[in-house]
Amino acid sequence: MMNSKTYKFLFLIFTFLVLSWINGLGQRFYEDIVHLKDGSKIRGWIVEQIPGDHIKIELLGGSILVYQQDEIEKITKEYSQYKSIRRRINHHRGPILYNDKGFYGAFSLGFMFNEGQWGLRIDPGFQLRAGYRLNQFLGVGGGTGVEFYESGVIVPFFLELNGDVLQRRITPHYMVQAGYGLGVAPTWIAEEFRGGLMGQGGVGLKMHTRRKLEFMYMLVFKYQETTDVQIPWDRWDPWGNPVQTTRIVRQRAFQSLALQLSIGF
Repeated sequence: MMNSKTYKFLFLIFTFLVLSWINGLGQRFYEDIVHLKDGSKIRGWIVEQIPGDHIKIELLGGSILVYQQDEIEKITKEYSQYKSIRRRINHHRGPILYNDKGFYGAFSLGFMFNEGQWGLRIDPGFQLRAGYRLNQFLGVGGGTGVEFYESGVIVPFFLELNGDVLQRRITPHYMVQAGYGLGVAPTWIAEEFRGGLMGQGGVGLKMHTRRKLEFMYMLVFKYQETTDVQIPWDRWDPWGNPVQTTRIVRQRAFQSLALQLSIGF
């Protein structure tokens, strides 16, 4: 188990991510809406307005349209969930894309905080995930990967559920996985190493982009069962050679916190 200092450190990191997301929600951007007398609505940004004569409105793609005053019924402003300061400067970049229905894939890099024989360890892990997104808020899939522990290497196989909470450029995101971790190679401190049941659940933030890429930053709780066999070298013969003693079979259930960074497509 991890000590209190480790939990405090992870809590501060996650708090920073949440506060960053809240700050992003507070930045509300607006666009101009020109209501024409024929019922049309033109969305963009007014770049020139001469009262009683005409207005010029710039569209998202960069085009500029001109309308005479007698064509216009009224002009209003509305909140735009797609607009950002960067797009205001680079209109040609296009709108934020929300990957809705269809197949998805993702690559994840994680760092697990585990308790080892000599104190706290930071163990890396990789995942490749794929599945089908029913909508933006629910996807079903599975995956595999490679995870490194003190006593050996685990290759997990799992099913997962994931999805967004809001349709915003930066939104809370959730993920739940369950499966089996296969022990494939012991490290130098163990003669044998086996895996077991695994489960993982996490929450964090997802950032949508304009190129169908998604970036996810998550705090994850991970459960992994392992079994390792060790032979301690705590006896020595008269010539200084180690003498093997009783084999130690150690069954462990890791309950770890991890930071996971992912790229989705």
